[in-house]
Amino acid sequence: MRRVEFGLPRFGKPVTTQNSTFGNYGFGFGFFCNCPYKDYKDYCDLLIMFVDMLNGEVNLKERPQVVWTVNWNVPVKENATLKFTQGGDLSLMDEHG
Repeated sequence: MRRVEFGLPRFGKPVTTQNSTFGNYGFGFGFFCNCPYKDYKDYCDLLIMFVDMLNGEVNLKERPQVVWTVNWNVPVKENATLKFTQGGDLSLMDEHG
């Protein structure tokens, strides 16, 4: 696994990617900000995406395809945090908790 930062302006934040056995494709996990179909400035969604991989690197010319997203109807600001709770649950919180 590796961290990748998408070069498309305001498209994504650092994600982790994993090559697959399906050729030039892989899965990524990260934040998708300023989605073009939303009217929210500076909001982000946390998602799993299917990405085009070129020679083991994310192809920045192609937008990833969203496979899964959390709280799609309640996006968070850029300073949101993703952490594990003491009970082992994964928690996504905006900067105000």
